[in-house]
This record gives sequence, C-alpha cells and structure tokens, in this order.
Amino acid sequence: MSLARALVSDVSRVGAAIAVAAALIAFALPSSGADPATAQSPTDPAVIGSWGAPFDIGVKGIHSVVLPNGRVLLFSYPYRAVGSDAYVWNPATGASTNVSLSWNRDIFCAGHSFLADGRLLLTGGHVHRGAFGLGVKNTDIYDPAGGTFTSGPLLGEERWYPTNVTLPSGRVLVFGGFKDVDNSQKATTVDSYDPASNTVTALPATANKGYGNYPKLHLLANGKIAWTNLARTQLFNTSTNTWAASALTNFAGRGESGSSILLPGSNKLLIFGGPNGSGGGSATAEIGNFSGTSPSWRAVGSLNSGRVWANGVLLPDGKVLAVGGGGGGTYTNPVKQAELFDPQTETWTQMATQQGPRVYHSTAVLLPDGRVLSAGHDNGTQQTMAEIYSPPYLFQGARPTISSAPSTVAYGAQFNVSTPEASSIDRVVLIRPSSTTHSLHQDQRSVELSFTATSGNDLSVTAPANGTTAPPGPYMLFLVNSNGVPSVAPFVTVNNAPTPPAPTVTGFSPESGSVGSVVEISGTNFTGASGVTFNNVAATQLNVSSSTSITATVPSGATTGPIRVTTAGGTATSSTDFTVTAVPNAYRDAVLADGPVGYWRLAETTGAALDTTGNAAGGSYLGGVTRGVPGALAGDSNLAARFDGTDDYVSVPDNNALDRGDVFSYELWVKRGSVQGTTQRLLHKGAGVASLGFGQNNKLVLVPGGTGATNIASSTTAITDQLWHHVVATKNGAEVHVYVDGVDRTAAATNTTLTSNATALNIGRASTASAYSSADIDEVAIYPTALTPARVLAHYQVGRG
Repeated sequence: MSLARALVSDVSRVGAAIAVAAALIAFALPSSGADPATAQSPTDPAVIGSWGAPFDIGVKGIHSVVLPNGRVLLFSYPYRAVGSDAYVWNPATGASTNVSLSWNRDIFCAGHSFLADGRLLLTGGHVHRGAFGLGVKNTDIYDPAGGTFTSGPLLGEERWYPTNVTLPSGRVLVFGGFKDVDNSQKATTVDSYDPASNTVTALPATANKGYGNYPKLHLLANGKIAWTNLARTQLFNTSTNTWAASALTNFAGRGESGSSILLPGSNKLLIFGGPNGSGGGSATAEIGNFSGTSPSWRAVGSLNSGRVWANGVLLPDGKVLAVGGGGGGTYTNPVKQAELFDPQTETWTQMATQQGPRVYHSTAVLLPDGRVLSAGHDNGTQQTMAEIYSPPYLFQGARPTISSAPSTVAYGAQFNVSTPEASSIDRVVLIRPSSTTHSLHQDQRSVELSFTATSGNDLSVTAPANGTTAPPGPYMLFLVNSNGVPSVAPFVTVNNAPTPPAPTVTGFSPESGSVGSVVEISGTNFTGASGVTFNNVAATQLNVSSSTSITATVPSGATTGPIRVTTAGGTATSSTDFTVTAVPNAYRDAVLADGPVGYWRLAETTGAALDTTGNAAGGSYLGGVTRGVPGALAGDSNLAARFDGTDDYVSVPDNNALDRGDVFSYELWVKRGSVQGTTQRLLHKGAGVASLGFGQNNKLVLVPGGTGATNIASSTTAITDQLWHHVVATKNGAEVHVYVDGVDRTAAATNTTLTSNATALNIGRASTASAYSSADIDEVAIYPTALTPARVLAHYQVGRG
C-alpha cells in the first residue's frame, strides 16, 4: 500500500493535516472518456437491474461479511467505541445491532474467513489507537450465534492487511500484511491456524515471501493456491509449502486495487481493473486457466469503465457483478454504474447506476435472497450509507422456492432438496458467503452441484466431492430455474462429518387440521431435524421432542398433501396426506381487520354488489356480468364475478370514503380472460383519482384517471396466464408499490398528487365506458392506508389457504 493510500485510509483518525497531505499526494486525473456515472443504458430492470434508495446502515462498511444466519456483519476502525465499530444488519427487518468491540482492539484491515463450524476468524489488524501503520499479532473469533467476539491465539508476527485462505482440512493459512507500513516492513512468514486446537504455528521457511497488502489468493481445484495480483502468477503447493512461478498476465500486475475472482469450477480466474499506469483505472480484463499443466492468461472483453478498488461479486447464475470502484485515485472519480460479466460470452454489460460513491474502503456482498449489498467508502457524506442492488434475474418471473434442505451435508453424499418447482430447476449452486474488504473477497467461491429430479417436488443432489472443491464451512444453497432466477438460499454446512441415518415418517396425529393446528409427527432418526413441510410449505414452528417425535404447526399457505421431515440424513415423506381444513371466512376476517372503507366480495348471484363494510352503497351489476363463478380463495366457497371485456362492469355510487387522495390501498383477485394486450381497467373512479388495471403490455398499472395520464407505477412482470392472482397497489404520498401474489413487483414509480371527484366507482371498466376488463374478479377492497408488505403477504397467504 502506498503512503498516500495509507494516509487516506485513516483520515478519520489522523487529523486534518494528514488528510490534506494525503489528498494532495493521492490525487489522480480522472480516466478519459464519458463520465461513467451518467453513461446511458436501458431503464428496464429486467435488463439492467435496479438499485434501491440509500439507507443508513449505522457503520462505515469497510469490512462486510455475510453470516450463516443471513445477517451481515460490518465493521471499521474505533470511531465511536472503545474497540472497532461493528454492527450486524438484518436484511429482513432493516435493523442494525451494535456489536462493537468493548476492549482495546482494532480489527480495521484484518483478514477474515469462515471456519468449518460457521464462526468467523479475524487475523491481524491495526495497533489500537497507536502510531499509524503498525500491525498486530492478535486474532479474534466472531460467533454469529451469540453475536460476540472472543480473543484467539497470537500470530507469529504482526500483520496489517493479511489474507486468509481456508484449506480442505479446515485449517486457515494467513499470508501477508505489513508489520510497519512507514518503514516498509512486510510480514514474510505464513501462519497456520488450527481450529481443532485453537493454535497458530508457522509454516516452514520455504513458504516465506514479502506478500504486502491483502495478496489476492485463491484455493484452486487442484489444491494449489494462486496469487493473482502480480505480473506473473505464483502458485503455492500446500503439500510441500513451496512457491513456483506460473503464467504471465497480459496487462502486468493489477496490485491491491485490482479485482480477482475465482470463477465457478475453481479452475479459472477472472482479474480486472487496477491502475492503468497513467493515473487512472484500467478497463482491461483477462481469464487465467489453471486446469491443466500449462496455465495461461488471455484477454477477454474490457469493462465499459476503468476501475480501481471495485468489488467483484459472484452471482447464483454464474455471472460476476462489478460494483463501484473509481476511475483513478482513492476516493475520487467514482464509477457508479455497475457492470455484469458473462463467462459464456466473456463480455461486460452495463447495469443500473447507484447513487452513492463506492471507491476505496467500499464493499459489496451477495445476500441470501440474490440481491447485493453495497456499503463503505469512508469519505464524504455517505460514509454510513448503503444501497441494495436487485440483479436482472429478479425481474424474470417468479423465483423457485426451497421447501426443505438439510443444514449439514458430508462430502460426496446424496441429499434431498424439496421444491414445488423441481421440474424447472436448471442449476443447484453452493456459494460461500462473502467476506470482503479492500476489493478482496476472501474464500469467495461458487460450486455447481449435480442433481436429478426424483419427483415433482424433490431433487436428489450430490454434495461436493471433497474440501478442495468446497473447503469446509457454511454455504448458501441456491436453486436456479430455466429463466435464470434464483431461489432464496438457506445455509448449508459442508464438512467431513459422516452422514447420519435417514429419517422415516411412520404417522401423524391428528390427520387433519386448519392453519395454526399443532401436529405430532412420529418416525425415526429425527434428531437435529432442520425442517418440516406440509405439502411443500415450511412449518415456521417445530419442536424435536425426541428422535422419534416432532411437533409442528400447520403454516399459513399449507394445502392438503404429504408431510416431509428433513434432517442431515435426508428427507422422509409421509405415506398418507395431511388434510388442511379451511378456517371459515379467514380471508374476509383478514381484510376487515385492516379497516377497509369498501369491500365487495362479488359473490352475489342476485341483487346488488354488497359492500361488506357497510360504508358504501351496494353496486349494480351491469351489461350482463356472469355471476356465481368459482372464486379465488382456497378452501372458501365464496363466489366471484366474470366480466366479458365488452360491456360488463359493476357501478358503485359515489361516496366520499372512496376518494382516498394520496394515501390508499387497492386490493383484489383477478383471473384474466381470453382478451389481452389491450388497456383494461379493474378499478376506476374518474379523473384525478387513482385507477388500477392492465396496460397494453399486460403489466399492471396504477394511473390517475383521465385522458393521457402518466402511469404512477407499473409491475415488473406481465400477467398473461388464466390463473388467479392477488393484486395490491399502495400509495403513501410519494411511496408507491405494486404487489403480485404477495411480492413487491414495482418496476418504477412517479409521484403524482391525486384528488377526489363525484364520479361512481367502476369495477371492470373505466368510468368513460371504455377499457372493459376480460377477467374474473373477486374480493375487491379499498383501504384508507397503505398496507405494509407484511400485511399484503399475509392476505395472499390466507387467500391461498
């Protein structure tokens, strides 16, 4: 690390005088060409993805680690605490919990990687509030289960900016770092941490080298460790503890500011970016093939923007996302537009643009739901801010779901994954959770697994063969369907432990029950059970009473079908079905509990369309609406109405309660008819009031009533099948959302101030006697508030039984 970068990296601690000096020394000219932050690209998130708005995550995310519980540990230097500032962010709730170190310990610029049991090993760091640039021998272990740091054994020498590499045995090698930056004293030895004995020993002197800051190191499929940010790649033989020179790169060494990614298969490496030799960032990229006896590097497509300090994130579909970085300098010339590398075409494509700068001291990590968290950059006004990127694959239709999977698998073992979409799965992928800092993703790897579909709901998957392919520890398990859409990943620990005996299900009691009922399941080998499903819907509450008995609660959304129990030994399926009985009027009660101002169930076979709330007058069925057709709700005999797309509609007299202005929710169930590709209104109340319907592209649109009005919001996906779908649109001032089947599918939103009028509410057409709907419509509700995502999902789940 240059003195300039060292100074700038510690601006917050060394004062304004050093900050000014560092800024002068580190200043670099911007790269040539157009400003990458304003480069033009398509706007469809199905093409370029989408960034969410910046939010305060509570800490400078200089280090980011995805934990095996799905949360993210972010930390920096001591700033507001005795030791280093550290927070755990929960993606499910958005909350950040302070876990800062309470003793004199600075883990800023430490190495970090996962142990086989899912704990995080931190090595080295900076002397606590001492002279700048001095490394330390300390190690620490962070336990995600308890949220605590514990001091570990001392390293053999001081290290600031070391790199951890986990071996197939579970031991961790610690390379590089500086003992004293100002005096250029590098740590030259290699330390080996043994988690079994919690001890550190030094490798033989044959392993010694002057590694410097965060050497880019990767465990290859052949068991060797590749050092890739040099002009000539070096290979470390873990059996002999010796180094050997290997392939020469095409564009010289990329240094610490370049990016290095181990591609799926663990035989090939992608390197890109770094300095271009003229004060800017390089746009070049190359792939090294280390599968044979003659490794080599070759150039591939260049990035659209040169980058230093970018983050390269492996995605479940096998592509690599480049996030952030700068066109030159330390914190200057930020590149805000992400790029996506496709290993098949070996080209880069520009993606959506984030708002905040993410250059030096920035991080980006893959979340278990397939999104990417971008944080860090400890300079300027967004130091504790973060953003979340949704890749294009999240806008390609419904994602597959995992009903059950084991929590632990042994090398080479067969294990079962249950999914209702078994027939559409193209890939099963393990991705080691990200452990990232300074453009270095320690131990990042993607392992594709072989599998077969054994039924419509089950996959038989083969675990990695050995620890060279997948070092022991936690992994995210993704299913990727034929559209390239990933599931939400559960965590699976891969290790050498023998596979326990397979479970069996011999019976259950009672044989039927409604959602919320407690069922006792009998069988064998239930110890350590990780999941129970009712017809592929996971029970959220279960208790393993003994190796032969489990109690589980019937979850919302469950339907009649078999019960499955998953352990590390496999998945057992009951020989008979558990019958899920309906809770009478459960959906109606859920709607009324949220206080609608109007609720038309459209179940009448004669007479008016009644408002269940009693707030509005009954509506009139006009034009020949077909009544009494089967309704949308599972386990509910309530009926629906069919609209022919020509002249059918329901007219509800004007009522002030129905003019909701800028805060409201519209909700209904719809099953489309044969007429599609035209503008069709589901709810409409004239000019100035929000209208919900379908556009000509078959996507849902929320639009002000009136001629030539611009859409307030639309959905990301079209609805063209003839199945029931739950549809909700909410508006709370400028915040607008469109939900389909309980999932937020908002493509884009434009704030429009809405008013009121004296026009009747029309269900199934526009108030101008146009845009008639060809559809079955059921359970129409209007609320005076914006339903929360949790309530929208709850309504959908109750509606599906």
